[in-house]
Amino acid sequence: MKSSLTTADISFSRLISPSHWTRNDIETLCKKNNLTPSDFFKETPVFLQCKRLPNINDNESYMLSDVDCATLSPALRECIMVLTEKAPLTVNSIMQLIVSPHVKLHQELPATFSENKSQNVLCDIQCPCCGESESFLIDTVGIPAGDIDPMMSQSGLMRAIANGDVSSSIFSAEYDDNGTEDVAGDSEFHEDGDATCLCCQHEGKLAEFYTTHPQDVSSWTTKNQI
Repeated sequence: MKSSLTTADISFSRLISPSHWTRNDIETLCKKNNLTPSDFFKETPVFLQCKRLPNINDNESYMLSDVDCATLSPALRECIMVLTEKAPLTVNSIMQLIVSPHVKLHQELPATFSENKSQNVLCDIQCPCCGESESFLIDTVGIPAGDIDPMMSQSGLMRAIANGDVSSSIFSAEYDDNGTEDVAGDSEFHEDGDATCLCCQHEGKLAEFYTTHPQDVSSWTTKNQI
């Protein structure tokens, strides 16, 4: 990493694993540090620097290698907070983060990116923050179940649609791998819609939830430069 800092500027060091970072975390840090994604998963550790910023509205704020931590995933921000609890940074002090995939995780997360068992409606959908794959709120194009008489038959629903009595709209529906009870009749995910993980409450575009585990970086073709 290119830096004007020397080892004398480092207040203390901490180990950190990239195993639950999102693709955005890794690519954002790559762009600022002239690295490629695979660099974070090699035998040789990567050294990054974290510094605390002056409080803004009494909120903790950090910079990780010239990247505002607010732009990174909640999982990585939480990890940094955990690492600094016992040796909190003072303003202008610097923590060196030694990044290695062989470091034991500092906190338990509800799932890992290798445990996605969904094979139906949520196939390939996984929270890029915590790894959850079982339940989400997803923007949907369809007819909200609450707009329809629960006793209406499927044929009655089709007639109502044909007559213009009901029509599709975009709304957020709760899904598990078996589907949703929030939709009447056929529906589809909104192609530019949002999704929310019901485990960690991470929100983002649905496209971000079709995630590749960060350790599987061999297929990434983006060359990151400063």
